[in-house]
Amino acid sequence: MTKPVAPHHVHRRIDPALLDEVANDARGNGRDEHDDAAAKVPLKATHADDIGPDMMPPPQVVEDMLCEGEVCVWFGPSQAGKTTLMAQLCMSVALGIDFLGKRTRQGAVVYVAAEVPGNVMRRIRGAKEHFNYVHMPLTVVREAIDLFEGLADVARLVAFVQAFAAQSGEPVKLIVIDTLARSCGDADENSTRDMGIVMRNLTNLANATGACVAVVHHTGNADASRSRGSSVIYSNADVEVLCEHDRPQDLRLLTMKKQRNLGTDGMKLAARFVRVDIGVDEWLKPLTASAVEPAEMPDGTAVCKRLGEVEGAVIEFLAAHRVGIKKRDVVKHFEGRYEKGPVYRAMKTLHTAHAIHEAAGMVCIAEAAK
Repeated sequence: MTKPVAPHHVHRRIDPALLDEVANDARGNGRDEHDDAAAKVPLKATHADDIGPDMMPPPQVVEDMLCEGEVCVWFGPSQAGKTTLMAQLCMSVALGIDFLGKRTRQGAVVYVAAEVPGNVMRRIRGAKEHFNYVHMPLTVVREAIDLFEGLADVARLVAFVQAFAAQSGEPVKLIVIDTLARSCGDADENSTRDMGIVMRNLTNLANATGACVAVVHHTGNADASRSRGSSVIYSNADVEVLCEHDRPQDLRLLTMKKQRNLGTDGMKLAARFVRVDIGVDEWLKPLTASAVEPAEMPDGTAVCKRLGEVEGAVIEFLAAHRVGIKKRDVVKHFEGRYEKGPVYRAMKTLHTAHAIHEAAGMVCIAEAAK
């Protein structure tokens, strides 16, 4: 068995004078107090002997999609539903509920609405009306930040995130910047240098807060399957999610184009938008917003393949029953085991996924209705 090399054997091979020479060359032969201080900061490293079978990817914020500390590019063409889908994802994380059948790790969320804050807030209001959401630790920043010129705005956002986490009593798990174009200042989207600075600042934001940082972006003019601008946007991102509108079936499709830590590239999810009335305008005309519900993929593959505990229990009960039963009787059956709210939500999820049928306040398993 080969013995590990003792540390002093390694150190003896390195000439300190050589290190100084290399450092001076890198600094243009000029040293200052800042350089000397930086040289004393140790590099983060893990010895190979300490890398064991318990090594795990970063904690997931959204199952199979997003992890803490990642930078995600959430992109698609205009009118694809990028902001509506992202707003629903944010609310799902804030509430700790499933997003299109994927589990979430509950935490506070900061949404930087740099483009049209009113549109983001209208979508949140629509979802609150449709799903009866009451309280969620989600806040909307109604101004743009500059990710290109210096670090001042990044520092402001970090301070805001920390303050909101303290106010909410829970850590911020997700930060959204909508859109990348409105948050780049004078940067040229096609410049590798400029976008390298922007992407590095997004990474700095993720590292400083521990949150997943997602930026909403547009597709390229020539290629609708890739994000617009320099290739450094794709190469520096940990995650890329493509949002598309399947117009013939009126579905919104999400495709994982890249997932560096989880290896779920190619995974697809589908959603359907539901129009929700949220009031009237100054002329007393209806105001509407879109809410997001899970759907089936165009090939018939169910999106909600993995059932939660309550959904599984409801399916098992209805499968044994075989005939229609009143929803309130389903809730009564689970008294003492589950609260009413989760049972009603489970029936709604199963109905959306076409696993059960509902009519006149009664439900039955889908197979029994054929």
